[in-house]
Amino acid sequence: MIKKIMVLLIMIIGCIALMSSGAFTSITAQRSATINVVGDGSALLSLAPADGPNGSYAEIVGGKLVIDIPNMNSGASATINNVFTVTNNSNHTISLSLEKHGDNANYVWFIVLHYIGVTLDPGESYTESIGLATQELVAGNNMLESITLTATIVE
Repeated sequence: MIKKIMVLLIMIIGCIALMSSGAFTSITAQRSATINVVGDGSALLSLAPADGPNGSYAEIVGGKLVIDIPNMNSGASATINNVFTVTNNSNHTISLSLEKHGDNANYVWFIVLHYIGVTLDPGESYTESIGLATQELVAGNNMLESITLTATIVE
């Protein structure tokens, strides 16, 4: 009986040693994925002009949110409340952050998104306000070339 147990133990130890020495450095597996392009209303993250009068400064053009604030005087400062709305249409809580791009990006600030960030639960929306300062700009200058809004799933 002891001989049988010893033989069984040796076989188990041998199998464990054999399996533990079979390390590999890579694996390849083929998977398929389907990605559908949808309109902003069905997207996981949607952008839209805000409700109210200042939403008129934002519009969707060619699938992109465009913010146009005409006739800003040189040497002026302004805060424009409630310009655009971001909605989380996903099933996850997300954290939003924003980056500004362009030669005059430091003259524009997004009141909360750029400096603090926003966390949205599924179905929740946030409406952003914009600050502007044109002290050193001349007529015809673009204040921003683009903004990048990043949504990260909160674990």
